[in-house]
Amino acid sequence: MPHRKPRRLGIATDYYRWHVGHAHEPLEDALERDKTCREILVIRREGCQGRLHVTFAVGNGNLVRDGWLVHAGAVRHADGRGLNLNQPGVVRAFLDQAIATGWDPFANRTTELDGWALFDTAHAVVRPA
Repeated sequence: MPHRKPRRLGIATDYYRWHVGHAHEPLEDALERDKTCREILVIRREGCQGRLHVTFAVGNGNLVRDGWLVHAGAVRHADGRGLNLNQPGVVRAFLDQAIATGWDPFANRTTELDGWALFDTAHAVVRPA
């Protein structure tokens, strides 16, 4: 995943750095490469080493950007709902869920969560009915 300049998100007196990246699993067959697309929202608390990777993998009807016609950070659920991982409110929704489910921003390790498992709650918070 290429290095991206992190953006800053303030929550009360706490600050987090975050960026969105795109990755593929290495495959010998270039035609199969699109089947391994992943959008990754990376979040860390300022001053802490631990990182949170909220990963959105393509599959089961769920879509992530492939570099054509769709901007980086766009994820689309199989039912057609979408989120833009470049929006601070969306990042905040995923951060709040991660902390509520036990992610410790002070831990000195990288934690990976399945973004699709968190999608429904984040979508409801960002786009209330």
